[in-house]
Amino acid sequence: MKSIFTTDFDTCAVTHIHKGARRIECHHVYGAANRKRSTKYGFIIPLVDVIHPNGAAANDKECKRLTGRSLKDLDLYLKQVCQKYYEQNLGTRSDFLEEFGRNYL
Repeated sequence: MKSIFTTDFDTCAVTHIHKGARRIECHHVYGAANRKRSTKYGFIIPLVDVIHPNGAAANDKECKRLTGRSLKDLDLYLKQVCQKYYEQNLGTRSDFLEEFGRNYL
């Protein structure tokens, strides 16, 4: 699995917490219908379970404590990072909109 964020899937790319201390989950930045596209472009990131926006253990209070952002803000931030990466390295904004259906910037 490739990621634009990291090569280490045993450590949370945001908090740097290792999997021995907490559960690490793989987050597809653009989920649902765009999950396969997230995988294709490397828009996946290992996150500690409590800050995984779509995770069962997601906890807004813990996310704010660990990252300074709410779950919703973290999710939007990751989407923006990926869109910027796409537009700088892979295609135009129009291409991004065609692939993912929405502008996050």
